[in-house]
Amino acid sequence: RVESIREGLAEVWVEGEEGGKKSAFYNPAQVINRDLSLLLIQRHIDAQPPDSRPSYLEALAASGLRSIRVAKVREQGGEGCI
Repeated sequence: RVESIREGLAEVWVEGEEGGKKSAFYNPAQVINRDLSLLLIQRHIDAQPPDSRPSYLEALAASGLRSIRVAKVREQGGEGCI
């Protein structure tokens, strides 16, 4: 069974539970942490010159949801898409 997880503009699809555990690591308790991270990243993008494209590396990604959300922020030009 596949289920959808949505945060902000990002959506990821993960396989359902296997033996009581999800097949992908997703910690719903960290939603606020990801929201705050995205706010800071969005402000950093907004402070850059329009022709600048700051880089982002998520070195410890589990499900990759924060990275997908960052990509969506960059795709929207940093405009209100957390």
